[in-house]
Amino acid sequence: MKNIENFKNKGFVCSSLDAIPSDLIESARTAVEEVRLGKYRTGVPPWTSIDQNLPSRLQRITQIHIANHTITELVKSSEVGKLAAEVSGSDTIKVWGSQLFYKPAGSSLGGNVGIHRDSQHVPYFTKGMLIAWIPLHSVDSHNGTINYVNGSHKWQRNLAFTGGDFQNLDQQRSRIQMFCSDTWDETSIKLEAGQFAIHDMHTLHFSSTNESNQDRAALSFGLLTDEAEFNHEAPHYGYGDILNNPALCPTIFDGK
Repeated sequence: MKNIENFKNKGFVCSSLDAIPSDLIESARTAVEEVRLGKYRTGVPPWTSIDQNLPSRLQRITQIHIANHTITELVKSSEVGKLAAEVSGSDTIKVWGSQLFYKPAGSSLGGNVGIHRDSQHVPYFTKGMLIAWIPLHSVDSHNGTINYVNGSHKWQRNLAFTGGDFQNLDQQRSRIQMFCSDTWDETSIKLEAGQFAIHDMHTLHFSSTNESNQDRAALSFGLLTDEAEFNHEAPHYGYGDILNNPALCPTIFDGK
């Protein structure tokens, strides 16, 4: 009940400790490094790679799970689907996409992810979409964890100056607040390896500088509930073409 209330009121929820077995986390770390080095065990490359091997920038790989089945197993064989179903009230949960966020040590502003909603970047999904954010290491404010703006999933939809491409977070925050009448309250998430967070498609979130001396890797999985709805007039960036392919968009929870 607490998870449901937190998700309803704050727009996000964090899992318990060891929600993902340690061997899955370790295997996923190895799989991520293989994909970053261009080794695709499925024989299928990920869709895109952005700023790869640039030590001053956030590095992203889109649809990383299609290149290595171990990464898919991370969500299929853990508590991710169960928690997503609990907080959404859905009988089933399926994956629609994935992304690696690799934040090099000392990447400064270039490693930041601006304050944004996932709904604004994938407008094809209009309802019934969640995001699972899974760090492959322990994370806190020192190494660039995810931060949420509490309750922002209930705010007006079209907020000016939001977007993941902004990297000066102080400047962006000030600009957004000029057009936002709601109370601004942030939570910086602290998670151990084996924990994860799930957030609503409309929850504002961001991540800041990795000030540690170790690189930080996190996987983001887009999830769909039974209530998923789509805007077929909006760009789907290829995701709309694969939703009925269970190899690419597996069901990770089925409570029917």
